[in-house]
Amino acid sequence: MKLHFDEFPEINVIDSYATGSISINRQPYSGSIMVTPKNVFTDDLPVDINDCSHALLDRISELQPDVLLLGTGARQVFPEPAILSALYEKSLPFEAMSTPAACRSYNVLVGESRFVVALLLPA
Repeated sequence: MKLHFDEFPEINVIDSYATGSISINRQPYSGSIMVTPKNVFTDDLPVDINDCSHALLDRISELQPDVLLLGTGARQVFPEPAILSALYEKSLPFEAMSTPAACRSYNVLVGESRFVVALLLPA
């Protein structure tokens, strides 16, 4: 689905998503990605929300986001208790939703100048 947005050349904006790919600032990505307003990360990311490592959650925590969006694939999946516990321990505010919903939410939040981290798993 193509998303419409105003031009924000200084920040990462998700301009489209489809099964297996997401386009950020017209650059296509496949597989899992983590996006912030200034960076896109593709290395060492899980393909399942319940495979998030403590190292990844530490990395996200160090970024100190206003909110972490967990795009869990084609449908909303809530993280297992161990992942939820780690998120709470690190005081990471988060929302779990389908990846398409997370893409739309990410754009709204960065449009409001919020510092958001989106971990987007393939849909």
